[in-house]
Amino acid sequence: MSMPPPQMPFVDGYRPVEDDFFGDIYFDANNEINYSFGRNNQESSTGTGNLNQVLEKLDLVIKSHDTHHQYYQFTSIKGRGRRIKKKSKLLKSPFQEFDSTPRDKEEEFSEHLINNLIGRKNYWVYTEYHPNVGMDSDFWTKATTGWFDTPHMSCWINKLLLERDPEADWTILPSFFLSSVKMFRTWFHDLASGQMWPFPAIEHVDIFYVSVNVDNQHWCFAVIDIPKWSMTVYDSYQEICSTARTDMLNFLDYMFTTWLAYNNYDMGPTFRYPPFDRSYPISVPHQSGSVGDCGVWVCIFLQRLISNEELYISNEDTAKAVREFRWNFCKLMYGKKFRVHST
Repeated sequence: MSMPPPQMPFVDGYRPVEDDFFGDIYFDANNEINYSFGRNNQESSTGTGNLNQVLEKLDLVIKSHDTHHQYYQFTSIKGRGRRIKKKSKLLKSPFQEFDSTPRDKEEEFSEHLINNLIGRKNYWVYTEYHPNVGMDSDFWTKATTGWFDTPHMSCWINKLLLERDPEADWTILPSFFLSSVKMFRTWFHDLASGQMWPFPAIEHVDIFYVSVNVDNQHWCFAVIDIPKWSMTVYDSYQEICSTARTDMLNFLDYMFTTWLAYNNYDMGPTFRYPPFDRSYPISVPHQSGSVGDCGVWVCIFLQRLISNEELYISNEDTAKAVREFRWNFCKLMYGKKFRVHST
């Protein structure tokens, strides 16, 4: 998974002025530390080297505390050319014994650990499915209702896309896609061209799965089939039938062909002007219990549809299905490793 470049930290309120240093330190595909630096109106330069060499080029003062950066940590750097007084653990030799200062520890996954996540702010847990590198301690329990927030949905969508056959004729759009287009009028060129990880380019895709967030109170999702010119809406709580849901689906209906055309998608001979032929299947599992289960069912629907499984299972214990999904999803997210910062 590619990682975004770390941003240069501000120190004790110091902010670089217009003609001051600007630049980035980042890891390339070979896990070598790269840097780029320069000054405005002057020639910029780039290079590769270890962190000491890079930091020797920076006129930066960092006081004696850890930055707790997601990629590396360093302390006590003063002035140009000064060496790191305490190397981070990522830079230490594997044969060098750690000192007695507080250090990170790894804990295996356990039910007790999951049940005590609330209130533990000072750790990150790393997983390949999350769109960012880390997740804070409130990731799993955003609300007492069990509501799935956008990051939860993104994790599951990323998992399904990473397991997707490259020749498949479907894709899943980001959970924030519809809301972002509606609020910010952005057209997601990077998403359409396949430059947004892990989403494939849309040029050879016929079926689009779109999550619909209704005012942060309800999730449903739509399946848009371009060859059939249809929109099928799956909703685990069909009784809602709210005006807000209808407005969101109407917006999706009329903006989607514009988005495709704006990104040079060839809709072929089946193209017609909006609206799509919309339907609301009745034979879908209905949520029970927690009002926050709608997001869970969107994830289950996605899994079943792309796997060609039976969507509706007669006499299914829906409450049990939700509990099992939450638990398995939680283990998937947290089961690999914890990195707990000692404070």
